[in-house]
Amino acid sequence: MSFQEAIQYRTELHKLAELSGQEIKTAQYIQNKLEEMGFNVRSGVGGHGLVVDIDSGVAGPTVMLRADIDALPYADPNDPERIEAIHACGNSSCCSSRNPQKP
Repeated sequence: MSFQEAIQYRTELHKLAELSGQEIKTAQYIQNKLEEMGFNVRSGVGGHGLVVDIDSGVAGPTVMLRADIDALPYADPNDPERIEAIHACGNSSCCSSRNPQKP
């Protein structure tokens, strides 16, 4: 994956902001991208979580990469009753930076 593709994924993920426990579109987007790259994805882990196992074929330590996919609730200062989900903590960047890790 190129740097430009990673930026595009981050932009697309940023638009899919969903609150914790509601990350249906976000998880599906990530799963689709990983499967397009040839990964076998286990879905529904702990809710909407995804797991990909990558075996290097070489004995040695195990490394785990993880990325949060939930967004934060945000109350519009002009309309406090209106709550939106936004990525204000960097999760969309964290997720997009994990996808290029293909060996």
